[in-house]
Amino acid sequence: MVRESYWDFMGRKMREKKPKTTNLNIEDLLKRDINEMQRTVHYLQVRVRDLTDNVNQLEYKVENLGGDPKQLELRF
Repeated sequence: MVRESYWDFMGRKMREKKPKTTNLNIEDLLKRDINEMQRTVHYLQVRVRDLTDNVNQLEYKVENLGGDPKQLELRF
C-alpha cells in the first residue's frame, strides 16, 4: 500500500470541502449583498439626520448669542 503524500492529502481535502462551501447560488449571494447595502444606506440616512439636527442646534445657539450662523470665523 502506497502512502498518500501530505500535499496530495491536503489537495484532496480541499476538493472535497469545496462543493459544501459553494452550495449558495447566485440569487442568495445577491440577496445577501442587497440586504447589506440596504442596511448600510439606512445607517447613513440616520447618521445624516443626526448630523443635520446637530448643525441646526449649533446655528440656533449662534443666533441666540447674537452672531450670524453664516459668518465663517478663523481663530489665530
